[in-house]
Amino acid sequence: MPTASSALYVPEVRNARYDFESKTFRDAAGGQLLDEDLAEWSFEHPGSRKAGAGLATFKRGLLVGTLLRQEGGSRLAVLEQILREPREFVENGHLTGIFY
Repeated sequence: MPTASSALYVPEVRNARYDFESKTFRDAAGGQLLDEDLAEWSFEHPGSRKAGAGLATFKRGLLVGTLLRQEGGSRLAVLEQILREPREFVENGHLTGIFY
């Protein structure tokens, strides 16, 4: 889930999400968010540095936040996929480097 401070300083975070089907990040209108778009949030919004938010932080927050908003059955299906093929999920899902 996006941290409260990143959502406070970068309003776009509130409505952005990770699309598990296409394995891409999406904005409120459904447009794809590329790494460049997410990284711009760090530079465009002075408060994002206060929130300690960079590209990996935004990606991690959007992924977890989306997962938490999923309904029970679909959340379990996503978790099962992640556990079954973690490397593929990270590499093909544009998630490399977001976890410690």
